[in-house]
Amino acid sequence: MNLRHRLHPDRLGTLWPIGLLLLVAATGCSNERRLAKGKPLRSMGSAAVLDAYEDAALQWDWVSMKVDVTLSGQTGLQMPSDSLPDALRQSFKATVRIARDSAVWASISPALGIEVARLLIRPDSVFLVSKIPGNAFYAAEPLAGLQRWTGVDLGFGDLQDLLTGRPLGIEEDKDRFLSRIDGQQYLLVSRYKRPVRRLVGVDDRELGPSDTVRIQVPDRRYERVRNHSDGDDLLIQRHWFNGLTFDPERDVFDDLYEQRFIHIHRRAFSDPGGGRMPMEMEIEFRSPQTTLGLELDIQRVRVDSPAELPFEIPDGTPRKTI
Repeated sequence: MNLRHRLHPDRLGTLWPIGLLLLVAATGCSNERRLAKGKPLRSMGSAAVLDAYEDAALQWDWVSMKVDVTLSGQTGLQMPSDSLPDALRQSFKATVRIARDSAVWASISPALGIEVARLLIRPDSVFLVSKIPGNAFYAAEPLAGLQRWTGVDLGFGDLQDLLTGRPLGIEEDKDRFLSRIDGQQYLLVSRYKRPVRRLVGVDDRELGPSDTVRIQVPDRRYERVRNHSDGDDLLIQRHWFNGLTFDPERDVFDDLYEQRFIHIHRRAFSDPGGGRMPMEMEIEFRSPQTTLGLELDIQRVRVDSPAELPFEIPDGTPRKTI
């Protein structure tokens, strides 16, 4: 399930950006007045919602962050360190630097501020150095190694979007979503195909905002449908956008092909320069083998200030496979 979005609106002449800005401003003011009077949001199609989001979103080439991280969960996977048990809950601080489409770099420290690990992720590879006394090692793997370790199949583009607060899985075809109003939010639901309807027993137009998606057919029928489908055929996406600011406040993915679930909740949006992004995020991954929770509390952000991405492997450090 590679969810990399590719939103790049066509530039239809020099007046297009001005027109979009006026449209977004008018929509926001109109919705604010409507909500003040107890009326629902003004109806908008999915392409208009996504255009409004894109206009307000953070635009960047470099991002540097100081982040408080809490990792929790239950995993039956083979972890690369004996210090990470199957059941885990750890809090730590991280310095994160991202060069768009090139690298994600992180330095990880516990509360005392002493670096215990360094991570470098490229579009096709991942490098990790553990500096934990008694458990020092390094790993150098294809990106699939990180996916295998975490049990979460996200591409490099998904990872950088996740860290910068952009909605996952928003692709060029903006009209493939149904747009609805859910309280003070716009809800976009992916139009799904007949195989999904067979499995969940509900049409995409009838799927409610709070509905839990479950497979409603016997195992043998599920296997027949799965064997004649690919991953995209059996993926349901739901995205919630704030009705005034168009901030992407929530994503929910139900992957019926791999029986995986992703829930992303974003809060405390601000503009660090170049557009809006969330300062707090909660991310939940569930699969038959793994349940992982990730809480990100961003303390500081710098945008478009290029930074070093140092990564050295100390002499004599043994190599491990993740």
